Amino acid sequence: MRPLGVFGGTFVEGIQAINSPVVNIFGGSVAGALFAGDTSHMLIYGSEFSLPFGNITSLSGSLTGVLSDGSMLSLDFSRDTTGTITLVQMVPEPTSSVLIVMSLLGVSVSRRVRIVRQMTLDVPR
Repeated sequence: MRPLGVFGGTFVEGIQAINSPVVNIFGGSVAGALFAGDTSHMLIYGSEFSLPFGNITSLSGSLTGVLSDGSMLSLDFSRDTTGTITLVQMVPEPTSSVLIVMSLLGVSVSRRVRIVRQMTLDVPR
């Protein structure tokens, strides 16, 4: 069975994973509860979760956090002993950080070159 990816939308009745599916939750609005049962796997991608990253060991409880698309998450969850719910921390890609630093460096160098050119044009000869 292929994994199901949730990237957005509104789930008023919650999300249930039953009979061995894999559900990856990246975004959206979940108003109901989450349930993982029957050897299913539910992975929730985001940050600032109220529970530690990794597999949730409790069979039921409440969860808050921010999904990877920036949506706020606040819901109840439950699972049976064969279902798993895993919290996966989303971190920025290293290439994104490098691009940001390089663009800031380029702006800085460009400004410095412009200032030096302006100063050489203002010097009387």
